[in-house]
This record gives sequence, structure tokens and C-alpha cells, in this order.
Amino acid sequence: MLPLFQRAANEGWAVYALDMPEIDTTSPMGELVLTIIAAVARMEKRLTAVRTSNALKAKAERGEPVGRPRSVPDATIALISSMRREGSSLQRIADDLNARGITSRMGPPTLAETLNPPRWHKQSVHQSMRRYGVSDAKAQGSAKRRRSANPAPRTPLSELTTSTAAGRK
Repeated sequence: MLPLFQRAANEGWAVYALDMPEIDTTSPMGELVLTIIAAVARMEKRLTAVRTSNALKAKAERGEPVGRPRSVPDATIALISSMRREGSSLQRIADDLNARGITSRMGPPTLAETLNPPRWHKQSVHQSMRRYGVSDAKAQGSAKRRRSANPAPRTPLSELTTSTAAGRK
């Protein structure tokens, strides 16, 4: 907030707050009031962050769930995990979940979802795996195979800078 008022002073224009017309931001007293308001706003923001952090720590110490509730049931995550371990692709897993009538989120359906239930896609399977810590052994194994089957030649940095500099002359 203050950089805007500094810019206004430097460029010779003024800022007027519609909800506080009595503050003249061009006068020394208005500048003081504005600085105090900004400092109080910053302090309140930091206090809110501290209170929120303390409340979350206390909740965790009491054993209460903290954070975003699961949107996918544990049974669905277990199914995704076992299918991935068996070698199913993300698309095959999504198709299988959709064929079984398993929707991509928990809770009662909204009115729109009643007519068109949320469906699984390979990206939603991947995001659920990542969010709930399902290991993607198939993807890791195929990445290793790609790296070992086709190693990329590595050029030292000194050769890159020398050849680039030589080409510019």
C-alpha cells in the first residue's frame, strides 16, 4: 500500500480513500495516519497467521484431523495403488473406475453431478496418487528404462561457452 502513496508523492498526484475522505495523503499528518493504518494492518495480518498456526498445531496435538479432508475414499486409493502396481496405465485405471461407477470425489452429489457424475481421467488418477502418496512404480521404472536405453550425450559447460564464443567472432 505504501509504495502507491510514495509513487503518488513523487509524480505529483494524490490518492483519496472514498471511505476516509478526511485523510489528506499529501500532507505530513495524512502521511503519518496512513503509515499508522498500514502498520496496524500488517500487524493484524501477522497476528492472524500466528493464531492460525497455533490453532492448527493444537488441533494436531489433540489428534484431530488437520488440513483438507480426503476427497477420495481410502478403498478407491487402495484400488488405484494395486492396479498401478499390476502395471495398469493411468488411462486404464480411470476407465476401470468409471466402469465400476466410482466417482472422482466423495460426498453427496450436487444437482449438476446427479445428471453428469464426476468422471475419472488419467490426470485425476495421477493427481490422486500424488496427493495421497501412492507410489508410481510403473512410471519410475519406465523412466529408468528410457534413461538407460538412450543416454543423452553430455557436453561439458566449458566446451559450450568456448564454441559459442568462437561462433560469435
